[in-house]
Amino acid sequence: MSLLTGVVERVPAAYYTDERQAILESARAFAMNEVLPVANRLDPVQGEIPMELRQKMAELGYFGLLIPQEYGGLGLGIFEYVLITEELARAWMSVASIIARGNGIGAGFSEGSWGQDPWARGTGAIAAGPGQA
Repeated sequence: MSLLTGVVERVPAAYYTDERQAILESARAFAMNEVLPVANRLDPVQGEIPMELRQKMAELGYFGLLIPQEYGGLGLGIFEYVLITEELARAWMSVASIIARGNGIGAGFSEGSWGQDPWARGTGAIAAGPGQA
């Protein structure tokens, strides 16, 4: 830990903000309190991620981190996305990997791929999370 109100040293001071610190702490608390107990029970038996846990992730906005707010997402940047996925992966890699799909990672969401506005097609349902649309 550094002197920057508890932010871990891997976050360079130039990238530090109070908002990012809060995002990191929230994601860490969720990962350790909600995800890790489920992972300890289900990962050894290759169990699926329960819908209840997915719904909690949706409520936190994790399926729409990178999706602009006008389309139902949180409109955060890639740095915040990485902070959150790193904390989730710390508890259960499977959980961290499913939010990549909701955030368009690897889905070809880029300027010009679907017209002028790459987010305009159905991203509100994606941002809401599985079973929410």
